[in-house]
Amino acid sequence: MRISLASALLSLSFAATALAAPANSEGESADDLAAELMATESVAQVYVAAPAQPQAPERFVRQTSVYLGVPFFLTDRDTLRPGFGLHVRGGWEFGWLVPEVALGWQLNLLDGPGNDNLQSIWFSLGLRVQFLNYSNVVPFVSAAFRPTWFSVYDPDFSTGSDYTFEPGVTGAVGAAIELTPNFGLEVGVQATAIFSVVNEVFVDDVGNGKNELFLYPYVGATYYY
Repeated sequence: MRISLASALLSLSFAATALAAPANSEGESADDLAAELMATESVAQVYVAAPAQPQAPERFVRQTSVYLGVPFFLTDRDTLRPGFGLHVRGGWEFGWLVPEVALGWQLNLLDGPGNDNLQSIWFSLGLRVQFLNYSNVVPFVSAAFRPTWFSVYDPDFSTGSDYTFEPGVTGAVGAAIELTPNFGLEVGVQATAIFSVVNEVFVDDVGNGKNELFLYPYVGATYYY
């Protein structure tokens, strides 16, 4: 902020006085008065100038992530053993809201004769809510619709059943650690419910369709651009 008009007039008055009186009773010359005037102006500028506000760094709006996880079923734990999975995700950031799409594959071991395993491929459409703050740790929650296709595969004979569709929903909670403006790490856990209502992939003891629930803790990396 510049010195006000009153300060400018005060400066002119000091200058005129200095020119009119070459030296005062204390032996001050015109040069001494001019130096005092400049010091007065500097102090005034310090007090009048508004403090500068820090500028928040510009955030990138696109996100691409890669994850590895360990799915384990909360239902049918005697039949469906823990396994592993991977998925990729893309999102577009609108402040706290991030519409996102994901594509993944996972495998769970089956407890039975042979080495059969249950494989699935899936994609999801959903929304992430990220809680932006002044730190580089950004918590988030998300929810999505998750169509899934299942197949039983026997690695001993390299044969598998046809992929069969069932719908599902998934929700997640986690945190992103933004190490740089372009790169971050993520940890989280998904909870997924599969509804055996279309092709009855999962059935109970009497052959009726049965819903399944599993958790999927994961770690990954995200690129912001």
